[in-house]
Amino acid sequence: MSINYIALPVDDEIRCWGRELGLALPSELPAGRYPSTPELLDAMESLAGHEITNRKLDDPFNLAMESLERVPVDAMPPFPNTDAAASLLTVSGHLDPDAPRKLISLHGDYDLIVRLLQQLTSTCGPLCFCADCDGQPIFVISAESEPIGPV
Repeated sequence: MSINYIALPVDDEIRCWGRELGLALPSELPAGRYPSTPELLDAMESLAGHEITNRKLDDPFNLAMESLERVPVDAMPPFPNTDAAASLLTVSGHLDPDAPRKLISLHGDYDLIVRLLQQLTSTCGPLCFCADCDGQPIFVISAESEPIGPV
């Protein structure tokens, strides 16, 4: 089982929400913005050790990537040479500039989600992501900083 996440740019409402939850956010936290689909694809392509396996760029977009590292899979019954990618990530949603609402949905490896959002902060500013099961925000401020979220 894995969790779906929604990514959002940091704005006044998201910033206030994080502070109300007692998160240690920087006092000066600028607003972020949604990436364009090409920016999202560029960020995914820049993650070393991974390859893009699906590129549907028109709205609604759907991008997928997996690690080049392979790990054995315990199959029942056992099959010889059964392996799978060590990490996977699917990113989908709506980023059309004319869309009334934008959405980035992330499903897959948590560390890969963090790395992707860290990469995007250089062009889009601070971002936040929330699990669909608990809705607690996790802030990604920059490419160099660790995510800030509930403990």
